Amino acid sequence: MISTAKISKKGQIVMPKEIRKVIGLGPGDRVIFTLTKKGHW
Repeated sequence: MISTAKISKKGQIVMPKEIRKVIGLGPGDRVIFTLTKKGHW
């Protein structure tokens, strides 16, 4: 599944509903972003 998200002027990202559903995220959950040595997420 490929999906995109837009970053707001405040730096906020709205994760698409389909992605949240697949990984089981809901209100109040936290997400960790990790940048690898090669720059891939």
